[in-house]
Amino acid sequence: MKNNYFNSELKNFYIFMIGQFVSQFGNKLTSYGLILWSYKQSGSVLFMSLLSVCYLVPEVLFNFIAGTISDCWNKKKILLISDVIAAMFSLSIILMMITNTLKIENLYVINFMLGITDAFQNRASDVVVSAILKIIILKRIACLASVILLQEYLPPLLLLHFMGWSLL
Repeated sequence: MKNNYFNSELKNFYIFMIGQFVSQFGNKLTSYGLILWSYKQSGSVLFMSLLSVCYLVPEVLFNFIAGTISDCWNKKKILLISDVIAAMFSLSIILMMITNTLKIENLYVINFMLGITDAFQNRASDVVVSAILKIIILKRIACLASVILLQEYLPPLLLLHFMGWSLL
């Protein structure tokens, strides 16, 4: 009986973590892709740096607020709302590219919003993982959860690889 409980707990954890990996990977890929696109369009390192700042500063600053809100509110709603907002901004990029209206000024707002949604999503997912798993299982899964953190470094490496290092 204990083995079935352990497997059902891990099944929920695996489903959640795979979903979070895909979502966060998409957000990071969008953010880094916008940074590289702005450099390719303008040739200015300043624009590229400002886009990075527009993503990282709100993510750091809103972590405090997001942690408090994640403890008080419904975690599923926070995750869903932040994913929907990030998807809307990603789709707006596609629409602006299709209509040829995408400008670097738009990217600042989009990266800023992606940073905010990532802050809320990261804090809410941390709370959900601890709620899904018991303390004993958390110790066993800590290594797997740290592998999920690769999504921070994987998108820029993949983008540079697929672009054939053409920016360097």
